[in-house]
Amino acid sequence: MNTGDSMKPLFIYFVRHGQTVFNVEEVVQGHNDSPLTALGRYQASCTGIGLRGTVFNAAYSGDLERQYDTGRLVLQCSGNGDIKLQQYPYFREMCYGVFQGRHYIDMLNPLFESINTPYGGFEILEQHFTATEISQRVALMDPSVETVEQVRERMLKGIDMIIEQNPEGGNVLISTSSVAIDDTFGALFPEFYRGGLIHNASICIIRYQDGKFHLEKYNDISYRMAGERFFSSSDTAE
Repeated sequence: MNTGDSMKPLFIYFVRHGQTVFNVEEVVQGHNDSPLTALGRYQASCTGIGLRGTVFNAAYSGDLERQYDTGRLVLQCSGNGDIKLQQYPYFREMCYGVFQGRHYIDMLNPLFESINTPYGGFEILEQHFTATEISQRVALMDPSVETVEQVRERMLKGIDMIIEQNPEGGNVLISTSSVAIDDTFGALFPEFYRGGLIHNASICIIRYQDGKFHLEKYNDISYRMAGERFFSSSDTAE
């Protein structure tokens, strides 16, 4: 990682993509893709509204459609629509290999069985494992699955690139996916417990300053909720 001094803080805003068709159908995505649902587009738009007043000097996205579309909606609705959204494979979701395109149950049922819980008890599963811990166990099931270490390596390379491209600090956006975010934060902040899965269109923020990373926000849906209130009040006014 880049450890050079930064005179001004660089705030890195991570946004998870909005709800997708595969999210609804409980189909494993990974490097596969599916479009945002109407709700997913609304979620991304709401988060963008919640970020109004935040000026982004650069924006990045994984090269998956759901990530790019979310990033564009966030930029447009936050008043940053003129910012180019740069796509890089660094910021893809974790690759789930043979499980991609298959139902969640094929991949997750062994984990449910390990805690004596019927498939579908996701809240119970999240009480036992972080997203990274789930990924670590899935990677042991088949060699085609990307390891947590591999995800972290490419994500951190991408972050290093962003730091080098933004020496004057400011705010940058990364539109990516849940496990990619969780794995990255696990690498940078190993002592921070990350319970539960990252919500659609939630925001996580890292501050990079003087060669160090600082955790500012994690899995924060307040921006999305602010946008929901905005749209709700607009509908009421009509």
